[in-house]
Amino acid sequence: MTIEYLSARAENYTQRVQRRRFFENHGFTMADFWIEEQGLPYQVMTWNGEMDSKELEKVVRHYSGILFRFFVNLEVHTMGIPDDY
Repeated sequence: MTIEYLSARAENYTQRVQRRRFFENHGFTMADFWIEEQGLPYQVMTWNGEMDSKELEKVVRHYSGILFRFFVNLEVHTMGIPDDY
């Protein structure tokens, strides 16, 4: 699952923090990679196990149709989210 990046510059920063806490309180943990969809960063959270970036790419390819992949630019990143988001 993905959540919005916790950018302190975001107008809804407090809401984003509360959302992340909610999922962490229900057993989700942050993955060591993130995704960028249509130019926006999203942090990946997993539940009940680990997932690596290659596994996420495989799942997205399997469950998304060709139109999704054509129209939605989805990139998986293993480095930290840049400060300019």
